[in-house]
Amino acid sequence: MAIAFLLFISSGATPSTFADPAKALDFIGKNTSRLRLAIAFSLITIAFATVFLAGLAAKLRDKTPTRATAVLYLGVLGLVGHAVGSMLFGTSAPLVVAYAAKDQVAASHAWVAVFAVDGAADGLGNLFIGLSTLVAGWAITAEKALSPTLGWFGVIVGIVGVAVFLWPSDPLTMASFVAPIIWLVWAGSALRQTK
Repeated sequence: MAIAFLLFISSGATPSTFADPAKALDFIGKNTSRLRLAIAFSLITIAFATVFLAGLAAKLRDKTPTRATAVLYLGVLGLVGHAVGSMLFGTSAPLVVAYAAKDQVAASHAWVAVFAVDGAADGLGNLFIGLSTLVAGWAITAEKALSPTLGWFGVIVGIVGVAVFLWPSDPLTMASFVAPIIWLVWAGSALRQTK
């Protein structure tokens, strides 16, 4: 996830770049390889995050079985949303850019549709990953399953995930990228250190 984030940030694009069809199609046309690489790393992250969620749920299961189940199922729903968004973006963006050479107006309209559906899929991902992380943080904090500081950080990361769904903006979008990276590294490390 950190590599995908660095590929995106170092490209010079912002989330609002993709909201403007002309800017988006120009950017994608110039950065197709970079975007494909970022999407590949995103999908790899989703695969490993699924394993992480299973491990976290297993760790929480003894002390709080209902919240552990919620962490797992809400998280899997969120990962499915992000996977659909990544696949949609990765397959549709190059096709729309190629079509822009034939009909710029139609390609702009198509991009608006792709961007909207991708936003819905990623919104689903942000909402359910946010809820999963919020519940995980709550469970960790309440039941002292891991470090209370980690639990409170999970609550904050979860709130950011839900907030970016409710009030999308560039700063919240960036926070929703960075905070989960820290959460995954910290929580993953904590899981590895426990028996």
